[in-house]
Amino acid sequence: MQLKQEPQMLHSKINRQWWTKKKLSVLALSLILMHFLPLTSTDSRNRKLQIEESIVEDSIAATAPCLTALAKSDTQPRDAQLDKNEYLDFLNILTQGDYDGLDFEDLPLDLKTNYDNFAKGGQGFSCFGAQPAEAFLASEVQKQFLRDFCLKVNELLGNEVNRPITSAASATNEPLNRYVGGCLREKLKELGSDVIPKRRACNSHDSPEIIEQGLCEVSQFDYMEIRITPGNWDSANFYALIIQIILSELLFVPVSIDTGTGGELNFYDVNNGFGYNSVSHNYEALANSNKVADCRDYSDNTTCAHVFPEFWQAYQNSQLNYDEVEEVFNSMVGYLSWYVPKHVVEDDMTLMSYIGYFGKDNKEKLAKLFKRPTTWGDYCASKSNCTTKDDYASGPPGVEEKDLYFFEGDGEKYYTGFFNATERNDCTLNSDCTGHFVDYPCSWGAFTDQITHWNNVSLEHEKEYTYSELLQIFKAANATNSSIIATWWYPDSALEPYDYWSVSLPKATLECQSNRFLPKINRCSLNKTERLGNELGSCGYQSQSLSTLIANSVKKDFLQEVNEALRSPAYETLREIRVQSLDISAMLRNWTMDQRTDSSGYNAREAVCTWLADSYMSEDKSKSVKRFIPNTYPREFPATSWELKWYNYAAMIFGIIVLIAVLLITAAVHYYRSARIIRMAQPEFINLFALGYFMVCIAAILCAIMPTDATCIARQWLISLGYTQGMVPLLMKVSVINLLMNQAKKMKRFRVSKRSLYGYVIACTIIISAYLLAWTFIDPQSQSKEFKVISEGDEKGDQKNLVETEFYCASSSPIWIAVAVAWEAVFMLAAAVLSFQSRNVRSDMNESRELGRMAYIHLLFFIVRIIIALSQPVSMDIILSFLLSLDSLLSILLYTGPKIWGARKEKNSPPRSSCAASSLGTFHGPLAQSGVSGVKVVHCATCTCFNQNHQNSQTPASCINTVNRLHNKTAESCTMDSENGKDHEEETRAVGRKPSILRSRIMSALRSVPSSLNIAYNIENEEENGSERSKSS
Repeated sequence: MQLKQEPQMLHSKINRQWWTKKKLSVLALSLILMHFLPLTSTDSRNRKLQIEESIVEDSIAATAPCLTALAKSDTQPRDAQLDKNEYLDFLNILTQGDYDGLDFEDLPLDLKTNYDNFAKGGQGFSCFGAQPAEAFLASEVQKQFLRDFCLKVNELLGNEVNRPITSAASATNEPLNRYVGGCLREKLKELGSDVIPKRRACNSHDSPEIIEQGLCEVSQFDYMEIRITPGNWDSANFYALIIQIILSELLFVPVSIDTGTGGELNFYDVNNGFGYNSVSHNYEALANSNKVADCRDYSDNTTCAHVFPEFWQAYQNSQLNYDEVEEVFNSMVGYLSWYVPKHVVEDDMTLMSYIGYFGKDNKEKLAKLFKRPTTWGDYCASKSNCTTKDDYASGPPGVEEKDLYFFEGDGEKYYTGFFNATERNDCTLNSDCTGHFVDYPCSWGAFTDQITHWNNVSLEHEKEYTYSELLQIFKAANATNSSIIATWWYPDSALEPYDYWSVSLPKATLECQSNRFLPKINRCSLNKTERLGNELGSCGYQSQSLSTLIANSVKKDFLQEVNEALRSPAYETLREIRVQSLDISAMLRNWTMDQRTDSSGYNAREAVCTWLADSYMSEDKSKSVKRFIPNTYPREFPATSWELKWYNYAAMIFGIIVLIAVLLITAAVHYYRSARIIRMAQPEFINLFALGYFMVCIAAILCAIMPTDATCIARQWLISLGYTQGMVPLLMKVSVINLLMNQAKKMKRFRVSKRSLYGYVIACTIIISAYLLAWTFIDPQSQSKEFKVISEGDEKGDQKNLVETEFYCASSSPIWIAVAVAWEAVFMLAAAVLSFQSRNVRSDMNESRELGRMAYIHLLFFIVRIIIALSQPVSMDIILSFLLSLDSLLSILLYTGPKIWGARKEKNSPPRSSCAASSLGTFHGPLAQSGVSGVKVVHCATCTCFNQNHQNSQTPASCINTVNRLHNKTAESCTMDSENGKDHEEETRAVGRKPSILRSRIMSALRSVPSSLNIAYNIENEEENGSERSKSS
């Protein structure tokens, strides 16, 4: 396929109006302007008055505001030339005085450069054709020149000429195109459907006014805008419109259509523009999209597109870099062929096949049947200048009309066309007679010369007709019931209004195709021998499976989006959209045959939208456009991006309950602080535990609410510091118990101070605080988002795909959280190991078992947290909240619960005596230092027995008797200094005892001590001067 050379000349729609309501005002303006314009003849004046509306429409309707400004500014003098002063007036008229009071040299540089470019260095440029009456006389080249000028000016001024809301709207300021808000939305309302789609997605061609009026919606998803560059023929345009509607309205993907300077084609254009691409196969645009992905990133006029909807591979494969695109079959089948009117076949059935054309026997028949089309000027030249109206011409043509093959306006045919039998058709006078073949340019991909020459077909074409001339000839043949034969392609709209039949040509073969010159330079060579090729390439045309070209940038955009919920459906949908040639042909037929409205662009939109609406409502899934939509699409965000749900409230309530429990336990410990069991557990330890779990509970509550940058930082601080405060004292206490037992077994004295305990806790707190501080400043945790698709049925039973947003906390690098987790792991594993080592500690010192249970609980919950984080790295905040709260509750209860219960029982019990160690003092006991002769041995520890009610102290007889039995000596009495309350130890000396015998006897004696006599250990409170009481034996 090849470019239509004149995209403004549109079939039977050339002379249709923009809109019905504008007729009277346009006609009035035309009459006023014509009053000041000299007319050359009475006949011409009358004809111009009769077809004034057609004249205005043919003067490039899409640029009406610009052309009006040009017409008004051409006053100094009125010579159809625009000089610099008039150019300045033109800009002020167009912008309503934005440049009033300025000289030409004061204009912005781009506007001055634009004038110089069009003036080409001269003193001005021609604006002929801007006046409505002049438009009739302006050549197609001049019309295109004015259009290019207006497009460029409006681009520089930012007026978006193809989408003006005010100038292209009615008095109510409503857009002319009733489908601006969406095809399916409007059409389904009209058809009474219960399902009304949302408004379409806005695209880069939509003006701010369109968005402000709510005619489109800015997509909730940051989808890349898909840009389409169709070929400049009708079926390609229709396919582009179908793609735009499906993506924009059913999937909410922004889509625009790029036609270069060929005019507006977007389905939602308020002016119903139906322009044709200025480039037939814009492969450069596809290549450019691979450089930037989103074409909106180009700030200049660089051509850019992602989709070429209708690709004829057999004729264009040498112009395309297949490495830059993906080719997808679109279900269309296209082909070229020779076409003749139906009445030709009815008169001679042999003309349905090449049999009726090939060979000398058919020469005279073809020459007689297919005559030469005649222009209006040539016809009148042979008919006394058409001074008398006849069946073919109503009068003589104007200057610009003489080369037309057909002309009509306002429902009247002024020249119906005429087909003349010239000398070339007379086989009596010319033995080399031929019939006339209506052929399009060689650059479009036809092989007419090669087929007719090598098959001895007596048909020839004297010229290659332009697209508008071909349309005129088709209309003329239909109006005069004349016989023509032409090369054309399917599907296309040009022949849809008429009944043309395809001629069956010799079957195409691979050998034939390989002997044809596909490059344009060969097909259009001036060298006849080269142009004709060889006989092996003289077969007919093969049918082609048409395809859609998708730039690699679309697939890249699809694959680069890591989050599946945010992926654009464009790539998958473009691969799935398939519209059969019969459907396209039906739309084209409805377009050309629809006479309900007078805007060609409106008719095209009506035809496309009607087909899509019928397909959308079809119960046959194989025919419904819904089959093109990928699974779990379309998607939308819920009304609220995040809200507290029942489990959030549950987690917060549970965290608050645990927090209150920690406070109550702390208060209970303080209340029972004088109880023996509390003092044995060291209240300082319990306070540190409570502080740590208090912080962890606050972190658990923060995990139950929506994460913010502040809460993300706060909860990580609370978790790390909380577990540090809780775990370090636990670790220290278990290690002290283990060390105590090891030293006791070795008969060694052991001492540890409170200062060392606090020192370890403070040191660990400083380390983790420094790390958290560095983390906060370098790469702080912040609110991050994760999206997932939730499919559910709505009240009508249709599937609704919601993209839910999950918020979570994260840093740029995962190393930070890994180190924090490792910090917790070290303490938890160490505590668990130490508690396991303490499993055999005698029941008299069973606190290690409670501490061990705490360590195991910590480790268990820690492992669960790690497993959940690895399996569900995003949606674990609620689970984490429950785990932190439950971990805190169980740990604090298991450790402090029995102690508080024991303290309560102790307080409520009757007074009794017990043997215990003071809360402070040097550790002594039966496990004492021993050695061989000359080594001092402590035989008896000070066992302070006190009556809880009277606070009396005495040395139990059992202790003294045990020592006496061991050493056969009488131990001196242990006395109590009533003044200062300190114990005074009486020591005995034993010499000559073997250590091994001594130890065994001591251990035997210890086992015989009643359970009520606990082996005491104490943590001595070091004096500030560092002095210690020395013991000697």
